[in-house]
Amino acid sequence: MDWKIVMIIIVIILVIAIVSYVLLKKDETKTTNNSNMVGIQNKPEEKQNNIGENCPCVPEGWCNTKDNKCYETCLDTITKKGKDIPYKDIYYCDYKDETPIKKEEKQQIASI
Repeated sequence: MDWKIVMIIIVIILVIAIVSYVLLKKDETKTTNNSNMVGIQNKPEEKQNNIGENCPCVPEGWCNTKDNKCYETCLDTITKKGKDIPYKDIYYCDYKDETPIKKEEKQQIASI
C-alpha cells in the first residue's frame, strides 16, 4: 500500500473518532431556560441535590456550571418568560406577585 493511502485512512479514522466524541458530549449538555447561563443535564442514576446545593440537581432545578450549584428553573408567568424572571437569595426565582405557569397549565390554556 502506498504511504499516502495509509495516511488518508488514518486521518479518516481520527476524524470519525473526534466527531463521535463530540456528539456523545453534546448529548450530555444542554442550555437552560436562562439564556445567560449554561447548565448540564443530570444522568438519571445520579443523586439529585436541592436548590442551592452542589450539582447534580433535582428536576425543578438546573446546574450552573460556573459555580457547580443548583438553581431553580424559572417558569413563565402570564406577563414574563421564565428566562426574564430575576433571582432572589441567589438560587430561587423571584416571581414577586406573579404566579408561575406550570407546563401542564400552559398546555390547557393554549387549548382553550
